[in-house]
Amino acid sequence: MLSWLRTISVIALCIAPPAMACSMGPIRSESGALDYARQSYGLAALVVDAEVEKPMNLGDDWKPGLLPAARVKILRVLKPGGPGIVEGSTISVAYLDSCSIAFTRVGQRVRVLLDGGGMIFVADSGLNGAAIWDAKLGALFDREIDRLASVPRPPGLAPLGAK
Repeated sequence: MLSWLRTISVIALCIAPPAMACSMGPIRSESGALDYARQSYGLAALVVDAEVEKPMNLGDDWKPGLLPAARVKILRVLKPGGPGIVEGSTISVAYLDSCSIAFTRVGQRVRVLLDGGGMIFVADSGLNGAAIWDAKLGALFDREIDRLASVPRPPGLAPLGAK
């Protein structure tokens, strides 16, 4: 078990940094939100609807030397990201830095754009709409992601960051 965790930590540290930083300037226009969604979708290594099976250990649950990672079950693959990643399979989503999205609730269902590869990915907040200025533009960003995926967003998927 310990060697498996070390392997995940080493692999995760080797993942290329996200192409979009979470500190990018705010998107304040409809055309900007649409362009941002198209760019994010194009840069994503994998786009899925997923459910958190094992949440990340953060805060008091985090142990020094361990990489916080959630195990998520793939409900639907919207943009393929490699062999073996199919409906019903599971992947790890690591928390690398403050730009990473934390999955801390069992059962949370999300549509998420992921960076990385293999069986370890990162949900970068920049890739998932962090630069959007307001809720109206955020909804436009989400609708454009849904259009690009050619699949309507099913009911019950929480917005990223929802408590």
